[in-house]
Amino acid sequence: MSEEERTDGQFRQFLEALRQEYEKRYETQRRAMEERLSDRIAERRRLVEGEIESGRREIAEERQRRLLKVKRFLLQRYREEVAEQARTLQDTVSRTVEAKLLSVKASPASWYALHRALLREAVDALRTPCIAGVPPGLSALQQEFDEVETVREEIDHPWGGCLVFDAETETRIIDNRLATRWRQLGPELLEQLGQCVEPYLQEVDRFSRELRVYERHPSRSVERLSG
Repeated sequence: MSEEERTDGQFRQFLEALRQEYEKRYETQRRAMEERLSDRIAERRRLVEGEIESGRREIAEERQRRLLKVKRFLLQRYREEVAEQARTLQDTVSRTVEAKLLSVKASPASWYALHRALLREAVDALRTPCIAGVPPGLSALQQEFDEVETVREEIDHPWGGCLVFDAETETRIIDNRLATRWRQLGPELLEQLGQCVEPYLQEVDRFSRELRVYERHPSRSVERLSG
């Protein structure tokens, strides 16, 4: 097996390990959030229905005020919960990715091989003479690529990666820094999280519609919810 094939295999194994860690963290957070949201919805529903039942003899205006307050609380609380879970999940996975990259950086050979693979990916995509930006200590990468005319050690982010510029205009063409690639994953992560909690948000909306029915017909709605 050639050195290029071994490097490519190592790079693919590294990416696969990151993907598996991301999926593991995502699944754990998703299950925990589902359990919390499900319990919250059940608890709040029992409280509201209990309040409706116990307050049947109260005047309609007081019942309406209390229900509207609960509805606003529920909607706001779940929006905050979703946003907080999204931030927590991103922070957790980001720390995991950073720890793995720093462990790779601790091995000069692995760090060099990783950037050779990243630069190869960028150069193959560009297919024209170029200038490469890399982290300090990796200028020897120029010897690996005929297309790279100059290597500049200008990437100071601890995660590393590379930039590729057009050789003639020095216009940046490809940003293959790992921090950039991670930021690009953010919207996808939020979309997956949104799909996870969508059924619970729909339940909150459905319950809100029940409260609106109650607002229009207090006595009939009390009988339906309590019957």
